[in-house]
Amino acid sequence: MVDLIDHFGANFVIYVMAMLEVGGIAWIYGLKNIRRDIEFMSGRRPGWYWMFCWGGAVPIGLFVILVYQLATEEEYTSGDVPYPKIAISK
Repeated sequence: MVDLIDHFGANFVIYVMAMLEVGGIAWIYGLKNIRRDIEFMSGRRPGWYWMFCWGGAVPIGLFVILVYQLATEEEYTSGDVPYPKIAISK
């Protein structure tokens, strides 16, 4: 049971939560608000590179990694014994 929780709780969920977090901050709160807050706190304005990363590169990169992981996932086993289909139904 711990193997299943470790496999499905640490892989898939982390990518989904990271995408939701970055998407929520960048698209709901807004990149302009993030830029303004960072400028207020540090006294320096983040450049276009950081805006591109937060708004596009990171969410797209996480999505690509998630799709690749789901597409290349092999049958999950414990040693040489495969888990029953009911244990890993998606």
